[in-house]
Amino acid sequence: MSEKLKIQMREWRSGLILIFVIGIIARLVLTNIVYSFDAASFVIWAKYLVNHRLADLFEFLPAGYTPYPPIYYYVLKVLGKTIEFFGWWKPDWLAYLLIKIPVFTADIIVASLVYHFTLKYLSKTDALWATGFYFLHPAIIYNTSVWGQIDSIIIAMGLVSIMLIFQKKIFPGLLFYLLDVLTKLQSLAMLPLILFLAVVETPFKKTLRLLPWIILIGILPFIPVVWVKGFKWTWDYFFTIPNWYAYTSVYTYNLWAPFGFIVTDNSKFLGLVQFKYLGIVLFWLAAVLILYPLRKKANRTPLMYMFAAFLLWYDFSYFATRIHSRYLIYSFGFFAPFFRRFPGIGILLSILMIADFLLPNKNPALVWLVDWLNQPITIVTFVIYAGGLFVLSYHAYQKLTKIIHA
Repeated sequence: MSEKLKIQMREWRSGLILIFVIGIIARLVLTNIVYSFDAASFVIWAKYLVNHRLADLFEFLPAGYTPYPPIYYYVLKVLGKTIEFFGWWKPDWLAYLLIKIPVFTADIIVASLVYHFTLKYLSKTDALWATGFYFLHPAIIYNTSVWGQIDSIIIAMGLVSIMLIFQKKIFPGLLFYLLDVLTKLQSLAMLPLILFLAVVETPFKKTLRLLPWIILIGILPFIPVVWVKGFKWTWDYFFTIPNWYAYTSVYTYNLWAPFGFIVTDNSKFLGLVQFKYLGIVLFWLAAVLILYPLRKKANRTPLMYMFAAFLLWYDFSYFATRIHSRYLIYSFGFFAPFFRRFPGIGILLSILMIADFLLPNKNPALVWLVDWLNQPITIVTFVIYAGGLFVLSYHAYQKLTKIIHA
């Protein structure tokens, strides 16, 4: 190895270490810096589960928040019992920090996956830029540390599932995807790609043989609830979860924002079709468009699959209804490997994400900005901006095929 190459290797390692050190410190410093109802809810749920059953949580949900599918409540139960055993509920900042450990860990896992994926399929320089884009991104850090959400866990499991499936490891790949969906239903955004991968990357008969096992494993997390509440109550309850956020847009610049934030998506477009059904149709039409280049075997590469996943998350956040202001955040882990190749998209995506975060912001110092962001003309402008960004991203996706074949 030449001396120049050795110096470059040390610089890359130093750069990677610096990214992780700065990112971890930022997350720790910003934890609980301001009160967040979302962050508080996870602490409340963990404490509640110390002395209550999972079924009790769903029936008497503390803090009155929209329930999740069951998987993450098991994590919170373990965390709650651990904190209770050591008596770490006080001081409050310590409890908040401990509850966020799985999310901080997921952020590190995502950054590591992004680094290794980009290093393998692009270059060391691309890998450093990709890792920095994700792990040091203010929107990611804000969502994790200040808002206190668990979206990084969804991103991590989604990345793992896709990487495993295109490596022909179909069963663990589908298993991770199942766990992803049973943690948050938003993971259904990747369903078109998962189905495509399950068909083209694995013999159909093998996938069919695995299906009963996947279904059986998917049922297991619900057994404690069924045992207490019965099958009908459990079915009725979880079947209604998607309707808890039955709105066209919860403060996000997607296609439905001009019709009003937090407006029922049962409303009919032109008095003909309910918004929710129109949103589903548009999502799947865009999904077909995204998968279309993959019909060619030469385009079925890890890079194309990863960019397709990014586009599907964007498709979901822009065309579907029942979209929260932070749902665009899921796309960041899948776009990160391409940041150095398409920096303009990364910057435009970041502006849109930060604008979405600011829409419901209550900080008195930002009243003037939030008011401007909520003006009808601003909303329409940003919706056109977001639509244009989707077109631009799809063009980059097509361009990626040329880069791959060059």
